[in-house]
Amino acid sequence: LPFLGGEEPPEAAPSAPPDPADEARREALDRHIRESLARVVVAAMILVIGMPVVMFARSYVIEYVLGRIHIDIVRDICAKLLALPLGFHHEQARGDVLTRTIQDVAIANRAVKLLFGGVVEAALMIAIGGAFLFVISWQLALISLIIGPAIFGVISLFSRRIRRSAHRRQEKAGDVTGRLVEILAGIKVIKAFRAESAENTTFRRETRTLFRRGMQVAKNRVIARSLVEMLNNGLVIGMLLLGIALVLSGRFGLTPGDLAA
Repeated sequence: LPFLGGEEPPEAAPSAPPDPADEARREALDRHIRESLARVVVAAMILVIGMPVVMFARSYVIEYVLGRIHIDIVRDICAKLLALPLGFHHEQARGDVLTRTIQDVAIANRAVKLLFGGVVEAALMIAIGGAFLFVISWQLALISLIIGPAIFGVISLFSRRIRRSAHRRQEKAGDVTGRLVEILAGIKVIKAFRAESAENTTFRRETRTLFRRGMQVAKNRVIARSLVEMLNNGLVIGMLLLGIALVLSGRFGLTPGDLAA
């Protein structure tokens, strides 16, 4: 090398001055990154703080509405019972009226809670999901509607069976409650005649019948739920297989991405 023999090394060529346009772009990019990061942090803070507030407000409003509806139902039933003629109270057993009042209020409260807690949300999800399916592939969406009448048919069939069995269970529940009221009202007579064993045997027989009728209601509900679940699973598997076949054949313009969605 020349400079090893005492010669001066050549001076390095001066670097080119930075391009103002590049610096401006870098500064703009850095500023954009900082602004985006700030927006992400703000959005995260809003979610962290806002979600619990929204959930609290939603739950509190639902409980408030359900509580007011429950109180109004109880008040209306009490007013109705007070307005009924005396002949009605002579004809109806106290246990039957008491059981129907308590259980009907509880059932109505559960129905309203189900409506506010699940039905409205599920209806919105079905509407949004159905619209999304039609956007992806209206052909597959129409085919999927074929299974709809079968599901509604199963629900309708077992709903009638559940209502009939629930009506019989309600009657027996009234008998059991009436029997217990009679036992408590006539406990002195029962003790005087030492009829505790006979009354206990009769009450156990009534409760056994009530249990069997309750299990009939539960059986119909479980069968209906299982059949609906089976139809839903069959629909999903059938649509998946049909979608794969359509993708492989190139029909309807369906892509693997559409099928995955």
